[in-house]
Amino acid sequence: GTGTSSTTRTRQQNQRVSFQQQQQHTTPFAIINEVSPSSPAHEADLRKGDVLLNFGPIHASNHDDFKAIAKLVPRAAEERSAISVSVRRKSTELGGVVEVIRTVNVELRPRTWSGRGLLGC
Repeated sequence: GTGTSSTTRTRQQNQRVSFQQQQQHTTPFAIINEVSPSSPAHEADLRKGDVLLNFGPIHASNHDDFKAIAKLVPRAAEERSAISVSVRRKSTELGGVVEVIRTVNVELRPRTWSGRGLLGC
């Protein structure tokens, strides 16, 4: 073909952090096991049981044992920036008869709050 494959593309020279997703990844890499009331995660409508697909530019292939998230969160808090987060969420509808799984996108704003950390999840 005439197009370039992903293996021949060079990395961008510009290493500045973008808190937006570069593209939608669908491989899960974490499950949210708790969301504290009144936390940034709660305000963003993240829920217990949500399966994490994208955390800004971070996804299953590049989270580096979650170190990438640990670097991104304080920087976003300092800049008062939102992080685009995509999760897969299971819900029941029609009175519990039908189980639906959908992808939900939220804007998470890390910040100091009354609980531990900057997220609350």
